[in-house]
Amino acid sequence: MNNDLKHVLIVDDEPDIINIIEVILNKVGKYKVSGVANGIRALDLLSKDPTVDLVLADIKMPEMDGVELVSRIKDNDVERPKVIFVTGFADIPVDKLYDAGACGFIAKPFEWKTIVNTVEECFKKKPCYDKVYNEHDIKMNINMELPSLEAAQAARDDFVLGRGGVFLNTLQKRAGIGDLIRFKVDFQQGDIGRIEGVGEIIWQRVPGGDNVLLGVKFHNIRPELENFVEDLCRKQKVRAFIPMRK
Repeated sequence: MNNDLKHVLIVDDEPDIINIIEVILNKVGKYKVSGVANGIRALDLLSKDPTVDLVLADIKMPEMDGVELVSRIKDNDVERPKVIFVTGFADIPVDKLYDAGACGFIAKPFEWKTIVNTVEECFKKKPCYDKVYNEHDIKMNINMELPSLEAAQAARDDFVLGRGGVFLNTLQKRAGIGDLIRFKVDFQQGDIGRIEGVGEIIWQRVPGGDNVLLGVKFHNIRPELENFVEDLCRKQKVRAFIPMRK
């Protein structure tokens, strides 16, 4: 067995889904793949095998659903293994899944490229991204000024930083799911004066009035900010990949 292979655990009560994903990942040649039928068996395997790097979890399963499984995994270690949700249920709130700690989301039915690309992206060494973008693709600019990052993280009202994205509370409504936005958040005090970059809107909520709540996945931020995000999330044991407002 090649010890350099990443170990992926598939958790799904449909054996055909496990078999399909296993075939897809085996063709890539970079992964060792295991499969179990439910969350209880997954936790048992994880307690015995510390080599699992990534869990691909269905959401609606008997005995223990995927969200509870991820919560139990993150209770033990917020960083490892990473988690991707795979589901055929459109009524599952995406914001809840990313806030639980998932680094990716795959809808059934899926294409093999979607599986491969999502898995490979979650295995990036950094929690953030340096994707190329076109200025014409930026749909909205969001500028905010807050007292400090520490206060914002505690209040979870206007801005929350996660491992792979941010929550933003904005008054603007000119963008949609999948659009790129440029954000700049200045802090009057604290260890960092500004967090800025380009992100992709993954989810949005309109709770009433003029406010729009956005879950934004990092698309392009500076390397030094990547390091800051990684260090801060490790220090604070942040679970959320993209946070939601509490």
